Amino acid sequence: MTTTPTYSESIDTAYALLAEGERQIAAGQHREGSASVYQAAFTALRAVAKSRGWICETYEDAHDVIYRLDGVEPPPESVVEMIKRAFETVDDPLPVYSLLFTTVYCFKHHSRTKSPDGSLPTTFWEPEDYIKSLPLVRKFIDLLASEE
Repeated sequence: MTTTPTYSESIDTAYALLAEGERQIAAGQHREGSASVYQAAFTALRAVAKSRGWICETYEDAHDVIYRLDGVEPPPESVVEMIKRAFETVDDPLPVYSLLFTTVYCFKHHSRTKSPDGSLPTTFWEPEDYIKSLPLVRKFIDLLASEE
């Protein structure tokens, strides 16, 4: 009999993956560490989504969950509508999850050996950039852990 992991087990798994990523990065294994760090953040995000009955299986789903957590509507398809909304929401609070997810995505990008279209080698941060960015991912996971 298989059981579905609970929210707290998934958050614990996220923290374990983050610790593994931190260890790999400290050992100079930046690509592998980046993959673990991204997986940690995605695992935590998926746990929150599941606890609320939301779908979070793909990168696009993750964006939808992020928008929901920030309490904002997904960006419109039209550039004109996007600009119009930007002027209307100037005084709204910052979309915290969206801002932190930008750093999370950088770790996903740096775990690749080639660009998404397969044509170019992926550029990598300097070693200190990985270290400087890890606290932002930890904050992202901590915030998700507090969503229970």
